[in-house]
Amino acid sequence: RREVPIDFFSWHTYGTVDVVAIEADFVDKTLQKYGFGDIENHLTEWNLSHEKSKNVATSFASANAMAMMQALQRTNTDMLMYYDARPCGMNGIFKSYTYDRFKSYYTFIMFRDLRRLGTWVETRRLADEAFYSCAATDGKNAGVMVTYFVDDDTAPAKEITLDFENVKSENGVTLKYYLLDEEHDLELVKEEKYTSDKFSVNLTMDLYSSYYIKVTT
Repeated sequence: RREVPIDFFSWHTYGTVDVVAIEADFVDKTLQKYGFGDIENHLTEWNLSHEKSKNVATSFASANAMAMMQALQRTNTDMLMYYDARPCGMNGIFKSYTYDRFKSYYTFIMFRDLRRLGTWVETRRLADEAFYSCAATDGKNAGVMVTYFVDDDTAPAKEITLDFENVKSENGVTLKYYLLDEEHDLELVKEEKYTSDKFSVNLTMDLYSSYYIKVTT
């Protein structure tokens, strides 16, 4: 029985992406069970596990961070607080004291741009569970993120298909592909135009890579 007012519930974790998604679901169900389903649910500390922290400056870390944000977007978690942006060994955003950008810096740029569009568009999880996605729109333009992440350095490059539906534009849409991987820092690598309201895009993705696709009318 709910007896005291609570503004939000805070929890920490350093698990793998799929495990954290399960934990998020458990936290949500537990809060609802005990009458706190209406309060904000904050994951206030997350990052690579200790044994993986040596990868903090690499595309492994950026793909992990992107996959985490994409996976938790599907849950009832209200906020994610990345740990850490201070000068320390857990900071995967920039190098301490020199402010040189690490790969994970660009994951927050992608999610920022997606957030600015305003309205989340639910995406269906790809058949291969090593891929994560998230999308948003402002009613006219859109953005799509997709990430290839599995904790296995031997995983090969894979081809995926993204299906776009209900695309409404009299003059078609332009897709700009920005790539984040070990060799690219969210760089424009391809541009295409489609005139149909339904079309598919094929991508070959290396492990630990992410695309941000801008869809503009």
